[in-house]
Formats: sequence, structure tokens, C-alpha cells
Amino acid sequence: MASELERRPPASAEEMRQAIARTRVELNESLRELRQDVVQRVDWRRPVRERPVRFVLGAFALGFILAWNPRRSA
Repeated sequence: MASELERRPPASAEEMRQAIARTRVELNESLRELRQDVVQRVDWRRPVRERPVRFVLGAFALGFILAWNPRRSA
């Protein structure tokens, strides 16, 4: 949280420029972190790379369930 000194209005134009520059840097950093977080959360390949056997077995089981039809006559 910002301290009371940071909340007070800047006394000069130069202080205002510095405050705007600091805010831009903080905003850019926050935006970069947010982008990284979003990229990690929507990456479906990472869990598959981390646990390939689990996903292969799951795909096999899903294929078996979808292919199995008890009403089909032989």
C-alpha cells in the first residue's frame, strides 16, 4: 500500500512527471505478469507434457467408451 507521503499531490511539475513515470513502470510490470499468468493458465500442452501416460490412458478409455455400443448386434 502507498504511504501517506506517496498519496499527497506532487508539489512540482517535475515531481508529477516522476510520479507518472513510476506509475507507468509499475503498470507495465503488472501487465507483463498478468500476460504470463494468462499464457500459463490457457496452455493445455503443459499438463499433457507433465503427465503423458495419464492422458494417453484417458484418451484410450474415452475412445473405448465412445466406441462401445451395447445395442449393436453382432
